[in-house]
Parts: sequence; C-alpha cells; structure tokens
Amino acid sequence: MPGALRHLSYDFDGRAEQLLTAGDGPPGVLIVPPLFDEMNRMRRTLVLAMRALAGRGIASVLMDLPGANESLAPIEEQSLASWRAAVGAAAAQVGRQSAPICIASVRGGCLIDD
Repeated sequence: MPGALRHLSYDFDGRAEQLLTAGDGPPGVLIVPPLFDEMNRMRRTLVLAMRALAGRGIASVLMDLPGANESLAPIEEQSLASWRAAVGAAAAQVGRQSAPICIASVRGGCLIDD
C-alpha cells in the first residue's frame, strides 16, 4: 500500500526523534512542520499530502522537532538555532538513503529551514 505510514527516527542531541514516513523507497521530500500549536492543526493535512505523494511514487518523511509532539526533549531548552540543527541532522540522516532530497517547510517551519 503506497500510502502506508511507518515510524522511524533520527538521532539528535543524544535522543531519537520521530520521523513519520509514507511511500516506498528512499524519501524524496523532508517535511519541516509548522511550529507550536499550528502543528497540531496541520498534522492531518500534511499526512494526507504525504499519502498523495506516495500514490505518485514519491516517498516523504515528516519530522518531529525536539520538544514538540512525541519528543522527550524539554521544550524550554529549544531555540530556533537548535531546531535548525535538528533539521540539518534529519536531512543528513534521511539523505544518506538516497540522492539529495527536497525540503518542504510549512508556515513557521520556514524559519528553521536553512
């Protein structure tokens, strides 16, 4: 099933942070989520987009930022700089599996997509 979701992780700051993947093969798109409460409202829309991409043969991955969603990292220890570093770590670890990936940032996620 091309739109089936799987849970993976990426290593950052000594923790395993969550990645939600859809599609077969190496991911072609890394999705950087919106920040804070917007992520709660956008998660379903992003998952539907991931499933649509998978239906077209494009695998994608949605990352959790440290301190957000399922992360065990304390939110009060996070900053834009640490989130930028986390995006870089996720992109590097996902990118090892394939050719360079596209990064799609949504709303506030654009602030940390260097």
